[in-house]
Amino acid sequence: MKKWFIIWIIFTFKSSLALNIVTDDSLKNKALKVIFLESQINIGSNHLPISFYSKFINGGEIVKKDKGSLENRNQINTSGFEFDNSYGIKFNRKDKMGWYVKYQHLSTGGAKYPQGLYNLIFDGNQSISESIDLTQTAFHFRKHQIIHFGFLKNKLSLGLALGNILNEYQGSLGDGDYISFQNPYIWEVSSNPNIFLLNNRTNRLFKNGNSIGLDFKYKGDILKNNSSYFGYIFEIQNLGIMYFHDEFSQLNNDTSFTYSGLSIEEIINFETTLDNLNNTISPNYNLENILQMSPFTLKGELNLQLEKTKLSAGIFHRFNSNYIPKTFVGIDKQVNNKINIGTNISYGGYNQLQLIGKLKINIKKSQFQLSLLNVPALIPSLGKSLGLNLQIQWQIN
Repeated sequence: MKKWFIIWIIFTFKSSLALNIVTDDSLKNKALKVIFLESQINIGSNHLPISFYSKFINGGEIVKKDKGSLENRNQINTSGFEFDNSYGIKFNRKDKMGWYVKYQHLSTGGAKYPQGLYNLIFDGNQSISESIDLTQTAFHFRKHQIIHFGFLKNKLSLGLALGNILNEYQGSLGDGDYISFQNPYIWEVSSNPNIFLLNNRTNRLFKNGNSIGLDFKYKGDILKNNSSYFGYIFEIQNLGIMYFHDEFSQLNNDTSFTYSGLSIEEIINFETTLDNLNNTISPNYNLENILQMSPFTLKGELNLQLEKTKLSAGIFHRFNSNYIPKTFVGIDKQVNNKINIGTNISYGGYNQLQLIGKLKINIKKSQFQLSLLNVPALIPSLGKSLGLNLQIQWQIN
């Protein structure tokens, strides 16, 4: 846990702190100048224990208990991570137009793959006698810098998101792709990959790719009186397009082949063998510009406030990211004027079930909230995801 905390702190302050434009109901009737910061790190899988990732951070041999279950080879698994860090400021006055500006540094990576492919890589092919269907296999890795700015009016927030794309790697396999093992020494591979690679252009303000999107948030009331409140929040961030215009490459060749080892002639002429292999799988450099849907997020939430208790439920999804739509339910309890504690249970993301613990502290004009993303994972053998989320807001007027 100490290693996770150190990595999170270093990444947060080196890459960028984070700001999430949220509304504090205790401040809503005043003229506000508020700085918001948010930093989140999260890693998870629907089948890998946290100890698997711990071996990559701390070093050590990945033993059988770190690999998770190796059964059900046709099951589609997901694994991934998120570093979502941002910071900014907003100004808002009751019944008048306000504004906000936010800088976001977003890094995410995710993969979707059959259990059989994972077993092949981490357990070998000796126990695999049938073919492995690769049809739903896909992955992504990205680093984006995004400026969000816009206007606030009562319960509505509307703005634009302009992005620099530092890295964007995507890949997927085609329908009917497979790996088959006639015996441990003969591999038959049928693969039509579609892989896209966009690298960073250093020392320049504008990168090889850019994005533009729409930000929208609305908070509505369903029932409101002196003792209770029932309402909803609907939010979209960065709904738009990515534009790749320089120095990117694609691999979309048919790489089907049968492998049964190298012949004596191929070993003797190894340089020629490598050249033939390179010609088969090397990427095609594409000079045409490409447009894609941005990796936007969508969130919907219902909230019921009863005196000092708040109940919530909702959905969240990160599109174009090998992400499982997430649902959640939660409860928050106000202990006193300064402390609020809470928890929620969610299902989805890059993993499945998460139990989240939250602590919120109000000190004069400041508010701090720390969330532990999946409490059981403090015992690595019990959890398949782990993360931290820090939110800070500071009223400066």
